[in-house]
Amino acid sequence: MSMTKHKCPECGSAMNGRVDKKYCSDICRTAFHNRNRVTGNDYVRSVNHILLRNRRILMENASDDARPPRLNFVELQTRGFDFNYYTHCRNDQNGNVRVFCYDYGYLRTNDDELKVVYKDE
Repeated sequence: MSMTKHKCPECGSAMNGRVDKKYCSDICRTAFHNRNRVTGNDYVRSVNHILLRNRRILMENASDDARPPRLNFVELQTRGFDFNYYTHCRNDQNGNVRVFCYDYGYLRTNDDELKVVYKDE
């Protein structure tokens, strides 16, 4: 196996070893990948934060009763719910659109009211 000197991309120290060796240690390898992962996923992290906040707000307003609670559209917005972010939509048997943030969602009952739904109730 060929031995060559090259530099670690994380710390810049000279390395002895195999030609295909990239990092001088596991610490440098981990630090390099962690730094690149953090900077590349800022947008995804911020969107996921909004989606999780929306889910939490819906979950807090969900009910175990047979009749789900009806919520005011403006009330949800004041609690921090962002209607621009959701994971998926589904149509129910009546053709109404249910908007979900992961497993919790809402169904518009009229202009001002929403009904909280869980999964595909």
